[in-house]
Amino acid sequence: MRKFVILLLSIFIFSFLSQTLPAFARQESFLISSTVDYEFGKIIQFEAELSSTQKVDQIQLVIRSDQSAIENIFSLEISPDNLLTFIYDPEIHGNIRAFSFVDYYYIATFEDGSTSQSPLQNFLYADNRFEWKRSTLNENFTVYWFTDNESFANKALAIADKSIDHLNQFISFPQLEESISIISYSNPADLQSALMLSGQTWVAGHADPQSSLVFLSIEQNQQLEEEMGRQLPHEIAHINLYRSTGSSYSSLPIWFNEAIASLAEMTPNPNYQNLLLSAYDNDQLISMSNLCEIFPANSSSIALAYAQSDSFLRYLHREYGKAGLNRLLQAYKEGDSCAFGTVTAFSISLENLEEQWRKSIFQDVKNETNSSEVLPFLYIFGFISVSIFAIILSTLFKYRNSKRE
Repeated sequence: MRKFVILLLSIFIFSFLSQTLPAFARQESFLISSTVDYEFGKIIQFEAELSSTQKVDQIQLVIRSDQSAIENIFSLEISPDNLLTFIYDPEIHGNIRAFSFVDYYYIATFEDGSTSQSPLQNFLYADNRFEWKRSTLNENFTVYWFTDNESFANKALAIADKSIDHLNQFISFPQLEESISIISYSNPADLQSALMLSGQTWVAGHADPQSSLVFLSIEQNQQLEEEMGRQLPHEIAHINLYRSTGSSYSSLPIWFNEAIASLAEMTPNPNYQNLLLSAYDNDQLISMSNLCEIFPANSSSIALAYAQSDSFLRYLHREYGKAGLNRLLQAYKEGDSCAFGTVTAFSISLENLEEQWRKSIFQDVKNETNSSEVLPFLYIFGFISVSIFAIILSTLFKYRNSKRE
């Protein structure tokens, strides 16, 4: 069933991203026709025409996005010529994320008090602000982008394929059985507006594991492949983790979920080390137990949360290997709490593991820092010593020569 849904989603994306959104029309028992048209982020216009054979006293429109379990119900006015029109305004009625499926149907109440519901209809709320291109070079990934860079899809597909093997060095995931759609924006601002993430300026990528969708924001500059090597494997890893854990995915510790994704990155974040050092020096490291359920909301603290999670899981991999991370994944998959999962996998508490991680990571860092601080003085001392030694040798040499003469 899930394969069918993902296949249907892929077909819808291709249809909607490659041409102007057509009106949806379907013959209903009390409707002659119904259509939907929209401009992404502005309005969605629903129109329908009632059949004149039945006298409808009241009619309602029910709308639900696949991103929400809540149904929005709107009472409509019937025009003298049996036409229905409703304008859905995201700013008033609620934002809908780009590339969501939107279900809708009508409920009619007749003069005799009886009611009838029209068959369920849906449409893909694609981001039609842009003219999308599509490329499928293998069965695992489909790429959508809208820039003039024709090699973009080839680069994305190459990195996506490599990321699977890269992550499997650290932890075992099954081979992909269902295609993943990769939708790439050209800057974070467009991505954030598409995902309705107002104010979350640090978000550069996003994964929707249930729909097998990856959202990226890759700017067309010299760092394109480097940034793609971070964002794309990171988001694919979230989908692989979801497919491996199923219903347990939502209860995984946040630090573990994000650390797995960070391990997948082909080009690790170069800022993480400095963030950790600064936090350590200023006694601002976050307790790992405080990263079990949620990450901090502000941009500086969330960056540190990612850096800590990444460093902590890499430490666990060094200490316990791939088999150890597999045990930890299995423990969390089977429902262990954030704190107890490490006990099951490693026979040690999360608190004690964190203490060991801090000693291991930051003692090494302090030694390196101390060495780097002392090294210039050693160079100077060495230079002076060699100079003095050379002067002494030169003096002795001159003295011997003078004695011979």
